[in-house]
Amino acid sequence: MVDVHLVKDLTTIPILNETIFIDTETVGISTIPILNAIEETERLLKPYDHEGKTDAVIRKTPDIPNEIIEIRNDLKVLLKQLKADKSGLDEKANILCLIQLGIGGNVYLIQTNKFKKEHLIHFLKPILSNATEIVAHNMKFDYKQLRYHLDLKVDQDKIFDTQVAYIVSRCGTLGSGRLPYVNSKLSKLNTIFFNEALSKKERITNWYKDELTPEQVEYAALDVITLMKLYPILKERLLKPINQEQIAKLESTLTAANAEMEMNGFPVDEAALLQKNNELATEVKLKVIYFARIGLNPNSTQQVLSYLKDKVSKKIASSNEKELINYKGNEFVDNLLAFRDIYKQYSYTENWISKTVNGRIYPTFNSFGASTGRFSSDNPNFQNIPRSMRTLFKCTDPNKCIVQADYSQIELRIMGVLANAQTIIDAYNRGEDVHRITASKVAGVPLEEVTKEQRQQAKAVNFGLIYSMQPKALVVYAKSNYGVNMSIKEAEAAYKAFFATYPEIQKWHVSTTLEYARRNYVKTLFGRVRIFEKSPSPGQIYNTPDQGTGGDIIKIALCRLNKRLPKNCKLMACIHDEVMIECNKEDSETVKNIVAKEMIAAANIVLQSKIKIELDINVLQSYGDK
Repeated sequence: MVDVHLVKDLTTIPILNETIFIDTETVGISTIPILNAIEETERLLKPYDHEGKTDAVIRKTPDIPNEIIEIRNDLKVLLKQLKADKSGLDEKANILCLIQLGIGGNVYLIQTNKFKKEHLIHFLKPILSNATEIVAHNMKFDYKQLRYHLDLKVDQDKIFDTQVAYIVSRCGTLGSGRLPYVNSKLSKLNTIFFNEALSKKERITNWYKDELTPEQVEYAALDVITLMKLYPILKERLLKPINQEQIAKLESTLTAANAEMEMNGFPVDEAALLQKNNELATEVKLKVIYFARIGLNPNSTQQVLSYLKDKVSKKIASSNEKELINYKGNEFVDNLLAFRDIYKQYSYTENWISKTVNGRIYPTFNSFGASTGRFSSDNPNFQNIPRSMRTLFKCTDPNKCIVQADYSQIELRIMGVLANAQTIIDAYNRGEDVHRITASKVAGVPLEEVTKEQRQQAKAVNFGLIYSMQPKALVVYAKSNYGVNMSIKEAEAAYKAFFATYPEIQKWHVSTTLEYARRNYVKTLFGRVRIFEKSPSPGQIYNTPDQGTGGDIIKIALCRLNKRLPKNCKLMACIHDEVMIECNKEDSETVKNIVAKEMIAAANIVLQSKIKIELDINVLQSYGDK
């Protein structure tokens, strides 16, 4: 039996060298008046038996006044407003109301409004620092609340996140983007493991008041009790049938760096952003006039495709860019492609303006965003910013700068180690450019005569064929991703030349396919496992060990940087194989050295120092200066 204590005296909470469990409850500042109005409305409705009845039934009930229907309608509106208000999840727009701790088999509920901030910090700091392990479900959220409201930093090396542990144990089968988080909420796990419903009704009640209701106390305690029960189950689950303990440790540790990135945000030149938005709005209007003259809505796929078939070519099967690129030079097609490009940019600026808070944008970084184990980003998506618009993201403070670091050709280096491709390993260890080597072999020219265009084509060949892309697909890939025109014959020749130069990669494709057929999963060099629920394509089988290994490397690097960067530095973003940090200009050289050391060390841990790692490190004023 777990005892629940509503803390009146902070000195009664024990400080123990053992695992502790933590949870927090918040309320959005803008939500408080809505919650107060809901409470008042519920009070007015309480004397009447109205729940579960329709308005029509209530009208026929003699002892229920007609105005109850109006009050019920008011309640519906308020509940809709409450559902739409997400401020309770944002540490910058909420109030930390309650901290729940599980220590020594007991639960302690701390109402923050009962104590001075400095007293809370004084008593909580030793509790957190003495704990051997700190367990939470979605630690990123709780970390941000404690960090932002109390300036308490949870030691990243002590974190065990039960949500992370469950997602890792599912080996990529929970989906991508936000789905892994949606499918691993505490209430869902309570049902899965204990066949018990964990109501979340009290979560959206008013926690910012003097006395909690018995229902709120029970709800808050149950969250921690559920954590206590889940903890040993998930610890064991990570060990079998496939050991994922090391990955769960990495992902749990990473929650701290991830939280710091999301809290720090990225600086925006607001004046330039507004100006760009106005310019694009004007361009969109001008393009719309062109389409209006021919009576067509350019955003209607059906209308556009019909017009294309009628006026351009009967052979056109789709209005997507890959199809239309073959009809460039046609006035309508050129205008359509131009409109889409402008409209897309306009949509970006509209979104960024709505997300800007005090000169910064605060994206969400999803550690399980891709099934391979790589990050995704949303709200807004910071990983697909067009190059032409990156200058909008800049340090407007002239004393600040961005240190940007990117692993050089990391996918090829990883493939070199995966396939034990000695030509690639030796080339990188000698400091040579593998793209130039491939270009030389494909074009049949000496290394020193390779042109810029031939090297660009080689990039498409390298990054396409390491995943066994076939010649026909390579033609499309080269055009859409690198702007390189290749015929089928040229692609076939490139295919032969590539695998003649790097035969170990083709052997690795065969052995990896056979290995997948035998055990039904693939694995990164760091041990992250991906199980496919549907039959994967060859590309997916080869992609995960390489890109997933890259994801593991960048995550280890973020953990190391979060621990070792100076206090006045801000870890701001992780974009694919790239990290961005804001610091004082006078500290930029020191920061560059730390970044280089830690990112190279992270790669060497995973690749076992078998291949030389290089970084492109730049000191920028804006993201677009690179």
